[in-house]
Amino acid sequence: MLFTITRLWTVLILLFGFLIQFAFLVQAERLFEEELFPIYESVKPNVNFWEKIFSVYGKSEGVIHDNSNMAVIYEIVELSPQTNRQQRRKNRKLIKNVKNKYKTILKKLSENPEPDSEEEKRILELFGERATCETFKVAYNNVRFQRGQKDSFRKGLIRSGAFSEQMKNIFKAHGLPEDLAYLPFVESSFNYKAFSKYGAAGIWQFTYHTGKRFMRIDYVVDERWDPITSTHAAAKLLKHNHKMLGNWALALTAYNHGAASMRRAVREKEDYETIFNEYDGKLFGFASRNFYSEFLAAKNLAKNYKTNFGDLTLDQPFIPIKVETPGFVPVREISNFFNVSLATIKKLNPGLRRSVFREQKYIPKGYELKLPALQNIIESISKIPADILRNRQKRSRLYRVKKGDTAGRVARKHGVSLSDLIAVNRLGSRATLYVGNYLRIPSKINSKKALYQKPAPSAKKRSVFAMKDSTPKNRSKIQGSNRDFRQINLEIPQEKLVVINTFQKEETQYGVIKVLEGETLGHYADWLDTPTQNLRILNNIPFGKSIRLSKKVILPFGQIDKTAFEERRYEFHEKMIEDFLDAFTIKGTKEYRIRKGENIWRLCKTEFSLPIWLVKKFNSAIDFNDIKTNQVLLIPLLEKTDGA
Repeated sequence: MLFTITRLWTVLILLFGFLIQFAFLVQAERLFEEELFPIYESVKPNVNFWEKIFSVYGKSEGVIHDNSNMAVIYEIVELSPQTNRQQRRKNRKLIKNVKNKYKTILKKLSENPEPDSEEEKRILELFGERATCETFKVAYNNVRFQRGQKDSFRKGLIRSGAFSEQMKNIFKAHGLPEDLAYLPFVESSFNYKAFSKYGAAGIWQFTYHTGKRFMRIDYVVDERWDPITSTHAAAKLLKHNHKMLGNWALALTAYNHGAASMRRAVREKEDYETIFNEYDGKLFGFASRNFYSEFLAAKNLAKNYKTNFGDLTLDQPFIPIKVETPGFVPVREISNFFNVSLATIKKLNPGLRRSVFREQKYIPKGYELKLPALQNIIESISKIPADILRNRQKRSRLYRVKKGDTAGRVARKHGVSLSDLIAVNRLGSRATLYVGNYLRIPSKINSKKALYQKPAPSAKKRSVFAMKDSTPKNRSKIQGSNRDFRQINLEIPQEKLVVINTFQKEETQYGVIKVLEGETLGHYADWLDTPTQNLRILNNIPFGKSIRLSKKVILPFGQIDKTAFEERRYEFHEKMIEDFLDAFTIKGTKEYRIRKGENIWRLCKTEFSLPIWLVKKFNSAIDFNDIKTNQVLLIPLLEKTDGA
């Protein structure tokens, strides 16, 4: 009996010791996490603000607040569902009126901080006892609107179930904190189809330039859309940022603002909290300043989601098998061989682009194709028949006109309609072809590319068009019927995509091109498989200086010949337009008058939040290298499509 009691006490003591040790480890892990991702005193109001945006306010609610002092929330406004133009206009008017109401109060307090009403007294108290006339003068320009995101955060939580554990393991494998796997809540709410106006894609929102450092991005494969592959890329980028900047607050901010830009901020202000409070870099705006705070808020909420969102049924992870393709292979034939639907292949391989599924391109040789882990597939992996494999990739559908060609003959040869061929290449009623010129062979989506129509301008009002947000007063200025349309086509004219002329120097062939919207020296270097510095030297362009639109650039053709370069250039612009049209619809336009000292590149980034190539499409007659004061630009108004 005594022996039994002694053993029981021993077990209890060991269990108690284990519980103490476990509690100690949990506490140590929490302290370690806080040390890695500290909540600085200065950012606490911002973290609290974003926690409310992510977990309290839905898309039918908007927060009117101070964009610098995030503890100051003026009002919560109720919004109408944005299902039609009238409701969207109603919301815009409501938001504008509420913001103006508080601006009026702040202007009055900036002149005399003695309140004359209960509302003025309430606003005065929001800023505390130390508020001065200058405080309210600054606050006048800081009134901001933020829509609630509880609905999208909740969807993100559900979607995250499919990837979060794999992502955490990826970060651990790279020697990084697994909590970095919560960052996609800020970037995309785990929507792997997410696409921004500037061309950032996937759950990690990689831009083309940053993504190319770590992933394959071209007309056939874009690994930014693959949640797992892009997570490996995000881990490498974050590891690079941390090595350069020394802590995670700076490294995460650099994910949004750029590592080089953050290094300049560190040189000027030394540490994160001083940067947060004082740094006023030209592009260090609201998004960059709040990025780390948003991450902290998202991490806290996601770790304890049941408190705010209740029990959710999260998406379950699906682990496919990977088949490395032994050659180039048509997607339909691999689908038939494995008896897997094209829809399933597309879902499991989001990195494969539409060109593969439209059968314009083959699945690349060596591609890790993901398939369901079914027994019949596993048994068939080593038996892929040689007759469905191809030795080379399909060329893009560009055709150089030969002697004897007619539009009808070319259309029949490529299995497209004559009318589509004429429309895409703007051949005119006679459809005249010229030997040596390129024709673009239309695909199934070409009709969508002329997505926006504007009424023909009158001689007197060349820049006034039907505007989505026009007031009745503005509408009275519009000349002509709304049914009198001509199209803005987003396609790049084929004659602009080809090399202007070529010349031989010693054993190397060179060509001359004109810079088009969206192109950089980095693109040319990528398409030519040559270092960017080689192009800078050849064209006498100093490091750090960008190329101007329409500038003539000399290119060397070595490993990549002229035809292959033109093909890659064509595919880049096709991809850029296709991705954009998948994510956005243009609902109308508005006018913008250039003010003194304004720069078109800065305006596109800060004022319009639009890619410059798109703005150029609507202002083709204007020289963007020589913008004049009072010049009027036509700015497209965008609306996200569902799922983007």
